[in-house]
Amino acid sequence: MNTFVRRGDPETSLAAAEAAVEGGVVARHERLIVGALLVGPASKCEIARRCGLDQQQVARRLARMRRVGMVARTGRTCLSDGGRDESEYRASGCRVVPEHKACAVPAGTEEQ
Repeated sequence: MNTFVRRGDPETSLAAAEAAVEGGVVARHERLIVGALLVGPASKCEIARRCGLDQQQVARRLARMRRVGMVARTGRTCLSDGGRDESEYRASGCRVVPEHKACAVPAGTEEQ
């Protein structure tokens, strides 16, 4: 099963998720998010500001990134732009790719 859709989602969601993976959108977003967290821990709202994605794009990626160990919650909370408590995240198990200042990849992998 594709990890970017839920079990009950329509076929169009599955097709969109597969296109995003194959087109490199997911990997690009993940690199941007980890790069933003290499600056320091941040909430979803702050991550979005740092990397130029919208908050929904960041939120969609964080759950999977936590499962695979790219990011982790710090245990602290921050206020969202809407005034609600939200988790603070940090980069986890990643290294910076020097020639790409805003990029990061999981440790032990090579960027092509």
